[in-house]
Amino acid sequence: METSSVPSLNGAYGITGNPVANNEITEETFLQLLTVQLQHQDPLQPASDLEFIQQMATFASLEQQRITNDNLEVLQVYQGSINNSNALGIVGKDVKIFDGSVTHEEGDVHTFYFQDDSEAVRAHLEVRDEAGDIVYTTQLPAGQDGEQRFLWNGRDDDGNVLPAGKYEATIRLENADDEYFQTPVFQTKRINGVSYENGTIMVLVDGDRLPIEQVVEVYEPGYAGTNTAEGPEDGGGEEATSDPDFKTNWPFTVIAGGR
Repeated sequence: METSSVPSLNGAYGITGNPVANNEITEETFLQLLTVQLQHQDPLQPASDLEFIQQMATFASLEQQRITNDNLEVLQVYQGSINNSNALGIVGKDVKIFDGSVTHEEGDVHTFYFQDDSEAVRAHLEVRDEAGDIVYTTQLPAGQDGEQRFLWNGRDDDGNVLPAGKYEATIRLENADDEYFQTPVFQTKRINGVSYENGTIMVLVDGDRLPIEQVVEVYEPGYAGTNTAEGPEDGGGEEATSDPDFKTNWPFTVIAGGR
């Protein structure tokens, strides 16, 4: 029995071009199909007005979707350009930024803030060096909603002056049920520059690159103070609490209620 090949529908009806992958139909393919359908419909049984209107509505929808997608791409580029320009405006400004790290030099006193919670009974502070080793730990009073401030003069648990380098302070709050939860630590720092990395804006502070999303407030230079200040040589400062469970060799000052 002889066999014969059957031409593809595309070839039979004059539709050219590459096949559409994943069964997706493009605007051009749809228009070709609609044109071929009109050319080859039975003159005695043409497509009904309703069917034709539905097909044209589908075509209009595809066209609108294409235009919308093009506009969205333009808006994304435009928005990215605006964001980049706005980021340049904070260079040289002081910002409040979620960041517990500092570049310490001998004699510096670093000012940190943390978000307190009324359900907390105490805050546990840890300071780590670049190697991740804990160099200072203590407890801070807690239990007030809002910002709390503490100062660190760069000394360890024994009151020894620590060498210059990178350090990071973290705070964990403890509630009455002995449950612990992390709370953000933030500082006021000067923005030295910005960089653009893989579509993300990074701010340059103290030699670090941090996502701009970590910036929560922007100030004119000097308005909000700085993250370091000259402290007393003996590292003294007022005692934060009379609780005997707290260490007495405090290199920290806690100021209740924020700045």
